Amino acid sequence: MTTTTRTTYNELVGIHNGEYYGLDSIFDHGSFKGATGTVLTALTPAIAQQYREEYDFEELWKDAVASDATEMGLTAWSEMVRNIDGDLTFFDPSGSVYEDAIRTHFEESTGEEMELTDCRGGGRCFSVDMVWDELLRPDLWALIVAAES
Repeated sequence: MTTTTRTTYNELVGIHNGEYYGLDSIFDHGSFKGATGTVLTALTPAIAQQYREEYDFEELWKDAVASDATEMGLTAWSEMVRNIDGDLTFFDPSGSVYEDAIRTHFEESTGEEMELTDCRGGGRCFSVDMVWDELLRPDLWALIVAAES
């Protein structure tokens, strides 16, 4: 019987294509092994505000109307969603475990303020062929490559 081992890291690995990659864990289930991670974007206050202003509620509203979840008009429904969900309407807080480390790196490297992070993806997000904009933790990258090879 094969047992699964999982080691949790929750550490930033580096920046690839302008996005931060965090190593969540490395798992080994015999012949099936690999690394899981979280991909995040650092947002300045100006960019975060732009996302809030440009968010397109129309498709979500159409789905709500089609499923009889609302009889409200688009404007009223959009306001209701904003009031209930706040920033969760616009941003995915998954990966918040990395936010402090990203904030420190982002603000030190760019000189700009970071308001928050937005999760862009995750899971099996690493490829041994990745070319890093900046590799923050070569030691973790070596573990990922070994797990994904």
